[in-house]
Amino acid sequence: MEAVPRMPMIWLDLKEAGDFHFQSAVKKFVLKNYGENPEAYNEELKKLELLRQNAIRVARDFEGCSVLRKYLGQLHYLQSRVPMGSGQEAAVAITWTEIFSGKSVAHEDIKYEQACILYNLGALHSMLGAMDKRVSEEGMKVSCTHFQCAAGAFAYLREHFPQAFSVDMSRQILTLNVNLMLGQAQECLLEKSMLDNRKSFLVARISAQVVDYYKEACRALENPDTASLLGRIQKDWKKLVQMKIYYFAAVAHLHMGKQAEEQQKFGERVAYFQSALDKLNEAIKLAKGQPDTVQDALRFAMDVIGGKYNSAKKDNDFIYHEAVPALDTLQPVKGAPLVKPLPVNPTDPAVTGPDIFAKLVPMAAHEASSLYSEEKAKLLREMLAKIEDKNEVLDQFMDSMQLDPDTVDNLDAYNHIPPQLMEKCAALSVRPDTVKNLVQSMQVLSGVFTDVEASLKDIRDLLEEDELQEQKLQETLGQAGAGPGPSVTKAELGEVRREWAKYTEVHEKASFTNSELHRAMNLHVGNLRLLSGPLDQVRAALPTPALTPEDKAVLQNLKRILAKVQEMRDQRVSLEQQLRELIQKDDITASLVTTDHSEMKKLFEEQLKKYDQLKVYLEQNLAAQDNVLRALTEANVQYAAVRRVLSELDQKWNSTLQTLVASYEAYEDLMKKSQEGKDFYADLESKVAALLERAQSLCRAQEAARQQLLDRELKKKAPPPRPTAPKPLLSRREEGEAAEAGDQPEELRSLPPDMMAGPRLPDPFLGTAAPLHFSPGPFPGSTGPATHYLSGPLPPGTYSGPTQLMQPRAAVPMAPGPVLYPAPVYTSELGLVPRSSPQHGIVSSPYAGVGPPQPVVGLPSAPPPQFSGPELAMAVRPATTTVDSVQAPISSHMAPRPGPAPAPPQPCFPVPQPVPQSVPQPQPLPAPAPTSASAPAPAPAPAPASASAPAPAPAPAPTASIWATTHTTAPSIPASTSLPISGPRDSHTTTPLPFYSSAWCFGTATTHPAHPALPRPTSRHSSPTLRGSAFPEPWASSSSPHPGIWPCPFP
Repeated sequence: MEAVPRMPMIWLDLKEAGDFHFQSAVKKFVLKNYGENPEAYNEELKKLELLRQNAIRVARDFEGCSVLRKYLGQLHYLQSRVPMGSGQEAAVAITWTEIFSGKSVAHEDIKYEQACILYNLGALHSMLGAMDKRVSEEGMKVSCTHFQCAAGAFAYLREHFPQAFSVDMSRQILTLNVNLMLGQAQECLLEKSMLDNRKSFLVARISAQVVDYYKEACRALENPDTASLLGRIQKDWKKLVQMKIYYFAAVAHLHMGKQAEEQQKFGERVAYFQSALDKLNEAIKLAKGQPDTVQDALRFAMDVIGGKYNSAKKDNDFIYHEAVPALDTLQPVKGAPLVKPLPVNPTDPAVTGPDIFAKLVPMAAHEASSLYSEEKAKLLREMLAKIEDKNEVLDQFMDSMQLDPDTVDNLDAYNHIPPQLMEKCAALSVRPDTVKNLVQSMQVLSGVFTDVEASLKDIRDLLEEDELQEQKLQETLGQAGAGPGPSVTKAELGEVRREWAKYTEVHEKASFTNSELHRAMNLHVGNLRLLSGPLDQVRAALPTPALTPEDKAVLQNLKRILAKVQEMRDQRVSLEQQLRELIQKDDITASLVTTDHSEMKKLFEEQLKKYDQLKVYLEQNLAAQDNVLRALTEANVQYAAVRRVLSELDQKWNSTLQTLVASYEAYEDLMKKSQEGKDFYADLESKVAALLERAQSLCRAQEAARQQLLDRELKKKAPPPRPTAPKPLLSRREEGEAAEAGDQPEELRSLPPDMMAGPRLPDPFLGTAAPLHFSPGPFPGSTGPATHYLSGPLPPGTYSGPTQLMQPRAAVPMAPGPVLYPAPVYTSELGLVPRSSPQHGIVSSPYAGVGPPQPVVGLPSAPPPQFSGPELAMAVRPATTTVDSVQAPISSHMAPRPGPAPAPPQPCFPVPQPVPQSVPQPQPLPAPAPTSASAPAPAPAPAPASASAPAPAPAPAPTASIWATTHTTAPSIPASTSLPISGPRDSHTTTPLPFYSSAWCFGTATTHPAHPALPRPTSRHSSPTLRGSAFPEPWASSSSPHPGIWPCPFP
């Protein structure tokens, strides 16, 4: 049946329009009600008039349909601004011709104009649908659409214009037109279904619906009122419609028979084919006088249906033998309406175009627009309140969880070197000598620092030695005898001391900066080596995470849920933004202008429905938040342990990264500070070196002056020539002198010894010497065995010499000199022979019991056994004469005490023994008996033969006053320098020498009790760099330098 010829379609004629003079009425209304110049709307009125002319003389094509729709919409806009209805102020008479009678009908109502345009729109669509031959699939679709649009126009006219302005627009005629158009549209759809070979049952139902539409139209045609209105065309339409009813009923039963055949219901097949054949015969009877197309279609259908019937009956009679049921017993075919009237929207902007009278907005439209805006705002406030409540809950929850999606699972960041650290590595890679240059620079700085410190120490030693020699000279010759030195030299030495103190203070301040600089270098040089090395080593130095697969699974789950939270946030923000934009752009003023006041509420409801979809999406988003937060809480509980590990890892990572970056950034500063240090110490070294040369020159001049003064004084007290005598111990004495002088040249043996800058170790012999026991000697005054302590006070009763004839002078304050080893205190029991020099003999004693005794027969040539040992390794040359007194300088190596009996020679100083233990505490010494410094010196007298009858000495013999300390080597004092003797000792008291710890030891110097016969030591200010100051407070450091700043050597 897909090739069956097409049946003809029914179409309607267009109505003819008369006059419509609306311009004058519109201008009057605008002037009166809007208060505007009506001439300003001449252009709009001309456009509307031109549009009407195109509409009443419309072209028979699709463009004509668009013109009619546009004119219909503009009439609607004009009516909303200028009331031109029946009985209204701007009503104008409108004339149109009736279709069936040809009479002119006039009404003073703009709705009559609109109704006539709607009728012509439906008639034009019916005409366009009937004109197509429908031989192609596209033609069938276009015809079906036209018929549906025609049905929609007639249906809108029937519903919105109930008043029958003319007979051709009565309700009966409009209903007839609607059914005819729908039936023809369904017919086109049936032709398309048969062409597509759809299922037989579906084709049967479509065909049955065509029959239903035509039956409704036929009933309208049979109505007497309709028949009287239609006139002559009523019979033609009725005959054609009835024929189509039987024809399409036959087609429906034909396809029902095909379905029964498919279901192998051969009896039913015969019944449906028999019914189809009967209905087709009825259609042929009604088709008399119809066009040839109708006859061709009927003949084609007869061939198909007749053939099907004969074949089915024959098969059933000879093969299947099924009973043929009656048609009434079979299930009737129910129609399937697949077409409907397409609605007409006269205010659709896509169809009507822009409003010609858009500038004319009635006040009622403004009021209605405000009401609609309030409805929109109310809707927006409700949704925003819900969103804000949910957002607040979500923000509080996320803040309490302290979860950042960016840092939860950033394990990949720990597998790479950060960009900022990579930049530092790249910068160091182009400078491979970075670490080497830094180390070399610091080494150079250390060398210059050491040179400056050594030079300052040499200056200090020179100044201290000069001051000590000056004090010795004063003690030897007395204040009156010494006399004032060269004022110029002393002033220059004072200036040297001040310069030395200033440089020392600057050096001490700079030493702190130097230490800080070295500490900083040691801190950063390792990191700089790391950054200069391969990147694999740099990456290995950074901490890495160590997580189990379970921990990684927990991280992934938490990250997924956090992504859901973020997705929910983003979707919520997007929906809120869409809602805001849609409400902002929603303007229905044009619709309000064309809407009656009674329909405003309905219009609002319809317009607000456009927000329903967004509201549903937002409600779903808000409802999902509770489920997401519940899942996030559970995931966070599992994440707690992993979070602790990652937090510690992040802290270590950032700390390491900052340390490495800080080391790189500190490199330039270290190099700059190192260069500043080198420049500073280079300048300071040059000034210190010049000061050292100046100090050496001045000290040599001072030494020469002192020597001259000493020689002059000695010449005044020259001793008488002494007789020659054999010197049996000359070789041993020369060996002792050589041992004492060491390997120094002759010209340097009178200089002070080199002092060590480090702390002195105690002499094990001086601090812990055991008492030595001697047998009674033949010297006068010896009462028995006595002990001799090399350090500490002498035991009472060991000396029975005369009482002191001269009180010791008061202690003279003086600056501390270089530390020397103390000479052992010799008693009469020890009996050591004092010496002055290799060229002089022993010194005679000014009083009994002191000095060389009378020659004794059987003097031992070797020390007794109790004197054997390293402490007596030095040989002592025996006296070669018995002169009572020798006024010659006494050697600075010892301060002898003559005894009543000779003793074998022994060294003046014990052999030093290095010990690792700390320095022993000094032993307190008792003060000697007071003496008068101003007592007259006794006249020289010969030495007595017995200690009980002492003879007065011509002059007090000087006693050595030397600073006791604990050095590991015994310093040598020039032989030409004599040491003063405080005064004579009696037989019951001795004046021991105090022991002081080294002035250059670490820490604060220990304060010791002052001895009356020795200069009172001044307070010393310790310094870590100089290890103690040798000068009183005026030259000590008073402030510490600011770290990191090199002090200027000159103020």
